[in-house]
Amino acid sequence: MRALIHAFVIHLTLNVLVFLKGWHAFEGKKAARITLAAVFVTELLIYTVGFFCYRVLPEPVVQQIRAMGTSWMLFLLYK
Repeated sequence: MRALIHAFVIHLTLNVLVFLKGWHAFEGKKAARITLAAVFVTELLIYTVGFFCYRVLPEPVVQQIRAMGTSWMLFLLYK
């Protein structure tokens, strides 16, 4: 369980970092900032629900959330 908590903290930290970079990149563009915030909040909610409710959710949904979370983290590390 400790490894999962570490992965969750790393994911949150990387999310905040990329969000802040994007926020500053879209300075003066209100629509782009709103879209950026909506994407990041949605992704954070989905990942958090998957993290805490993985025992209750159906296995295909959990697999999809895991794939989304790991691919997102790989994309962030690549950038």
